[in-house]
Amino acid sequence: MSEFSLIKKYFSQVGSKNPLVKLGVGDDGAILHPCDQEQVIVMDTMVEDVHFIKGAHAHDVGHKILAVNLSDLAAMGATPAWATLAVSLPEDNEKWVAEFVKGFGNIATLYGVQLIGGDTTRGPLSVTVTAGGLVPPGKAVLRSGAKAGHALYVTGIIGEAGLALGFRQNRFQLSGQVLSRCIQRFDRPIPRVKEALAIRHLMHGAIDISDGLLADLVHMTEASQCAVRLYEDKLPITGAANAMSKAEDALDFILSCGDDYELLIAAEPESEAELKALLAPLQCNLQRVGEFVAGKDSVLVKRDQREVPLVARGYDHFGQ
Repeated sequence: MSEFSLIKKYFSQVGSKNPLVKLGVGDDGAILHPCDQEQVIVMDTMVEDVHFIKGAHAHDVGHKILAVNLSDLAAMGATPAWATLAVSLPEDNEKWVAEFVKGFGNIATLYGVQLIGGDTTRGPLSVTVTAGGLVPPGKAVLRSGAKAGHALYVTGIIGEAGLALGFRQNRFQLSGQVLSRCIQRFDRPIPRVKEALAIRHLMHGAIDISDGLLADLVHMTEASQCAVRLYEDKLPITGAANAMSKAEDALDFILSCGDDYELLIAAEPESEAELKALLAPLQCNLQRVGEFVAGKDSVLVKRDQREVPLVARGYDHFGQ
């Protein structure tokens, strides 16, 4: 198919119609209606053999590239509205495109996102999404919002997506329902959009866990100019961690592996009961795992009460 036939057939009507969008795919540019809310803009790129394995199912790639952007919007308390998509394809593969659009479109529809434009080109397989969301003026949740005295919470379970990656890299063995659950978490993450919107008024600061809990937590403390005490025995770590040969290796791996797309949240400790009550209908676990403190020296409090310096370890495209 020609580039323009590809766009017309597969990309012209993707996702939900959003009232913010006056003109979407099909012209030199999209047109958005003015609104009385602030727009939050995020962007992510996924490249074959970097973010997904060679031969990964196109449906999973389509789902994940939008999901990771929605996770960023969730961390800022924004309601998703629109997205643009740039796709680089090594060859004309209509079957791959059809499956990719199905995965992308399903999650777009679920979260009310309309595809409004983008680009297609020939080259190494990669996909880039820019997404926009809306938040009432002054209500965006920032990384810099944490303060000494706030409690640190994390949604869901940490480590399952990383274990799936480790399995695919032949680092250890998983099987049965544990393997299926971990693979699902890695291939088709579910962004915490609904959860964030339910508790936005109680979140003073937040960040989504994409590069690893430790790395993203340090991003948060640096932006907030404070430190944190993180408690090992409070961390909601997957029970599948016994796939690792040593307990210390398991903890280090799970806290630095990334791809969880859960939320780290700074909130008043007095709001814990309300937070959990609001998240209960969404079947979202919320665990208090530490507290923010004054200073610059963050620590991980071990099960035996030893305190070790908390070091940022996580994925870095240009690091070791």
